[in-house]
Amino acid sequence: MTNKILVLCTFKFLCFTSSYAITADDILREARKHINSDKWSYASCHKLLCGKNKCNIFVDDVLSNVGAKRPKRDSFFYPAIGANEWGKSNSEYILNTGCYQHIPSFSNRQKGDVIAFPVDAGSGHVGIVSTGSQYVSAGQYIVEEKDIPTDRSRTIWRYRYTKTGC
Repeated sequence: MTNKILVLCTFKFLCFTSSYAITADDILREARKHINSDKWSYASCHKLLCGKNKCNIFVDDVLSNVGAKRPKRDSFFYPAIGANEWGKSNSEYILNTGCYQHIPSFSNRQKGDVIAFPVDAGSGHVGIVSTGSQYVSAGQYIVEEKDIPTDRSRTIWRYRYTKTGC
C-alpha cells in the first residue's frame, strides 16, 4: 500500500505530517470528482493524445491523484497501461506492482475497484466501480457514471489496502 502524506502547516515554518492509507472511498471519490469533465474525452488533447480514447489515462490519473501505485509500461511518453491490459486477469504489468488483487467473480466487485471490458480487436474500456451496478469512466465526450454493461466480458482488480504496504 502506498501511504499518502498529509502536510499541515501553520505560519511559514511549523508543519506537521501524517500518513494514512489509500482506501476504496478515496479512489471512488477522486473518480466522481471528475464527472462531466471533458478532459479525458476522445476529442481532447490531454497528455498530447488528441482524438484518442483516454479511459485508461483517466483511471491512471485517478490512481495517481490518490497516491496509489500504478501499473506502467516501459514508455516515457505514454506509460499508462491500456484498457485491454487492465482486462487481462494475469497482466504482468498489474501483478508486478504487488498492489492489486484480481477479483475473479463479478459479484464480488466493490466500490473503488478497477473494472475493465477487454475486446479481441481494438481498444477495450476501463473505469472505476461505483455503487451497485454502476461505474465511472471517461467516455467519448465526458466522464460519466453509468451502468456496467451486462453483455460484455469484465475483469475486476482491487487495490490492496494493508497496514504494511500494498
